[in-house]
Parts: sequence; structure tokens; C-alpha cells
Amino acid sequence: MAFISKGNTKLGKIPNVSLPPVVTCNGCENTCSHKCYAQKFYKMWPTVRKAWDTNWAEYQEDSTGFFLSIREQLRKSKPRFFRWHVGGDVPDYNYFSGIVVTAEELPNTKFLLFTKQYDIVNKWVAANGIGALPNNLQLVFSMWPGVEVDNPYGFKCAWMQDGTETRVPESAFECGGSCVDCSACFSLNKIDRDVVFHVH
Repeated sequence: MAFISKGNTKLGKIPNVSLPPVVTCNGCENTCSHKCYAQKFYKMWPTVRKAWDTNWAEYQEDSTGFFLSIREQLRKSKPRFFRWHVGGDVPDYNYFSGIVVTAEELPNTKFLLFTKQYDIVNKWVAANGIGALPNNLQLVFSMWPGVEVDNPYGFKCAWMQDGTETRVPESAFECGGSCVDCSACFSLNKIDRDVVFHVH
């Protein structure tokens, strides 16, 4: 059974599912692994590491069962918001398809996914059409300094600012550090703005 966290200090009580960082973040070794906050948690807290490793093992062993488990738990708890990946990222095309189906089957929950797996998302949209993405799934491309991103479908972006990033739009708003007090990232499409995070 997939492990769903009931929240954390930043997210408050927003439930979330994570995977181990780096190993599921294809291609991040040369971009963000050296500044990955999730990797710090993963190394520091054995309970976090166990939960994230368990999710990864469950997905690899039975990908269908992994997502069925998540949907079953969410049907019971009926959360208003759900976050994919405090740690880790979309490991493959099948996983992203599972995220989409989960949003489709739970229309009363708003889902948020930050991802650096641009190619996987673009491939899915090319095959299915941008209109096939559920309105309750907020997709956000994570942008790191120096990384060129192919964003033909105009997804909203989350900019990581370490003092060197010069591409942040003037309209982007700064994350205040607490989803409890904001939750705007769940509605970036609606408010038509990007978001910027300072390195942490």
C-alpha cells in the first residue's frame, strides 16, 4: 500500500506522496541534486527514508496497485488538496498517466505536481492533447538556473532563485514559505502567474 503523508511544516495538513529523490529524478545529477532540500530530509530522517523507499518499491512491484491504493485512500479522506512529491519526481510515462487518472477519478480534490520531467509531460500531451489534462491537476515545470526547458504547451513555472536566475517573469509571485497561508500554487493556471522560490 502506498504511504500518504498527512502533511508537514510547510504544507500543513495537505496530504502528499513522495518518492526517493535523485533516483526518481531522471537527469537531475548535474542540475539540482547538489541543492536538493528533499535529499537532506531523506538522509536525515529514517522514517522519511523508509516511507519514500517503500513507495518506490511498491510502484516498481505493482504500478497499478500503487495508484489504486492512493485513490482508495483519497476517496476515504476526501482532501481538498493533494501534493505529488515533496521528494522525488515522475520516474516514467506510466507514472504520469497514473497521476492524470487519479485527478480524473477524484474531481473534488485539487492536485499539484511540480516536475522537472519535461519530456515525459510533453510526450503525454503530444499523444493525448492539452485538453485531456484534468482541470483539477495543476502542473508546474520546475525551472533551475542554467537549465534550458522545452515548454511548448506553456505550463506555469516554478523558478528556483539562487541569485543567478535572470528569466523570472516580473509577474511571478514569491513563495511565502507556507502553503497553509496561501495555496496559490494549486491555482497558478487560474491566476495566470508563475511562482519563484528562493533556494532553501
